[in-house]
Amino acid sequence: MMSYTRIPYALAEEGLLPRVLRRRTSAGVPWVSVLLCAVAWALALRMSFERLISIDLVLYGAALLLEFVALVVLRVREPELPRPFRVPGGTAGAVLAGVGPAILIGYALWAARDEQVAGMPALGFAALVGICGPGIYGVALALRRTASEPRT
Repeated sequence: MMSYTRIPYALAEEGLLPRVLRRRTSAGVPWVSVLLCAVAWALALRMSFERLISIDLVLYGAALLLEFVALVVLRVREPELPRPFRVPGGTAGAVLAGVGPAILIGYALWAARDEQVAGMPALGFAALVGICGPGIYGVALALRRTASEPRT
């Protein structure tokens, strides 16, 4: 769980989260980010293990599927791009590499369909959190552009 503390730190470095999250100890530990993540995990302690798994499944599964989509898109758009590793089989091989994980993620989502969080299905809650991500990212980019524009 503590590996996630680098995410708010990195986003702050890119100007997408408040600068306070960039603060580090003399050993290089992003302590504000660690504290923020600790609070988030403490709030999650009230949820059952099954609910947490359901939420993680949706968010991690969506991220994994996006990686497979990126693999296929790059294979189609940039077929000659030098890569340290190449999935064999061309575009079809890239698509086939994602089929197994997609089926497993789909099955796990179906199996977790009855979990509830805050009076709504856990999968719906996780999807709502996931959908908020791009919206928040867009707002952060807009704020970043506004802050970098010269004032007249």
